[in-house]
Amino acid sequence: MKVSTITCSCLVAVIVAVAPSLLPAPVAAKPGHHQAHVHGVAELTLALEGPNLELLLTSPAFSVVGFEHPASSPRQVEAVAQAQAILRDGSALFVFTGSECALAHAEIDMSAVLEGDADDAVSHDDHDEYEAEEHHHDEEVSHSNISAHYEYTCADTSELQTLLVGTEGLPFELQTINVMWVSDRGQGATVLKADNRLIELN
Repeated sequence: MKVSTITCSCLVAVIVAVAPSLLPAPVAAKPGHHQAHVHGVAELTLALEGPNLELLLTSPAFSVVGFEHPASSPRQVEAVAQAQAILRDGSALFVFTGSECALAHAEIDMSAVLEGDADDAVSHDDHDEYEAEEHHHDEEVSHSNISAHYEYTCADTSELQTLLVGTEGLPFELQTINVMWVSDRGQGATVLKADNRLIELN
C-alpha cells in the first residue's frame, strides 16, 4: 500500500471548492465548518463523473488509532497497522447498490502517526513530573488527521443509487461523518450517524 501525502484529483478538488454551497445556510456560515478538527467527526467527499467515482475521507487521527502523535509503543504501532489494513480495503468501508464499482486505487496518508524515531520517544523516567505533564499536554493539543483517497471504476455511475458507509456501524470510533457529493445529476450533502449510514445518490 502506498502511504504518502495525498494529492487529490480535480474531481475531488471541485467538490471541496463548492462545499459551502452544499450546506444549509446556518451550517455553512460557521467558520471552518468542513475543516474543523473534532474527535469522532470525519469528512467524506464524493465526486462522480462518467465511470469514475472518487472519495476522500478525512478523520482526526485520534478517532482512527486512539492518538495523534507518531506511534511510540508496540501497541500503537499495531493500531496503526490495523487501521492501514482497514482503510486499504475499500470493501470494509463502502457498499454500493445500483452499479458495480471496482476499487482502482487507494492512497492512505497516515504520516502523522507513523512510528517515530526511537531516539525521539519520551521516557517519563528521565523527566520530572512537571515536564511529563507538559509533554502530555502538548500531545493532547496537537491535532493530526488521517486521510484516505479512493478511486473507483463503476459499470455505470448514472445507475449508482446508494452508498453505505461501514458494514457494521460507522468505522473506527467515528460518531458522525459529514458528507458532500457532486455528480452529473446534481449535488448534495448529508450527515451520517451510527443509525443512518446510507448516502442516497438518486
